[in-house]
Amino acid sequence: MTLQIDHSGGQVILTLNGEPSVSGVKELHASLVAHLTPESKVLLNASHLRRVDAAVLQLLHAVARYVRTFDVTESSPELTQALQLVGLDKPVEAPPGGAARLPTSEVARRRA
Repeated sequence: MTLQIDHSGGQVILTLNGEPSVSGVKELHASLVAHLTPESKVLLNASHLRRVDAAVLQLLHAVARYVRTFDVTESSPELTQALQLVGLDKPVEAPPGGAARLPTSEVARRRA
């Protein structure tokens, strides 16, 4: 799986390609922690994502709860189906009072 992160017009554009797996989630998490803040407005392009596993879906869910806005601009059929199951198939905005906390690498490591 590859991740490309671009910043454009106050938005963070995440492009995911390939086949994600549990083994790649740690690296994906580290990249996201380095580039996202609670004020981030995230657009996800995952039109070339060929498969989605639970670990990646959990991480995307955590990102959606952490940032100000999260929207999927392009999606593969596999990701579309998975996002519908967890309620991320529509744009997500941070709740009143702020966003959730994206676990740091240390917290994520202890949970693994």
